[in-house]
Amino acid sequence: MDRLGKPIAAFCISPVNVAKLLGNAELTIGNDPDTAALLENRSARRRRNTFGEVIVEEHHNVITTPGIMLDASIPNLEQVAQHIVKMIASMQFRVSA
Repeated sequence: MDRLGKPIAAFCISPVNVAKLLGNAELTIGNDPDTAALLENRSARRRRNTFGEVIVEEHHNVITTPGIMLDASIPNLEQVAQHIVKMIASMQFRVSA
């Protein structure tokens, strides 16, 4: 997807896998220091953000949101779903032919 210039969406813990594949990328993962260390070990950068905020990493065309990784308490699952929909909706404008 990266080589084709297609957008990649990842939320919650899955940006760690994106970091493993792409390396130098700016991604969200929430507040967990151990997960942040995983990103750094894969040459990625952690972007701090708020619950529900969608981050677009322009270089690799990666769109991330922390999902339930941002807080130790599980937020309302309907809110998490809305943020995932928001992330996916932002992909529509990034798809190249």
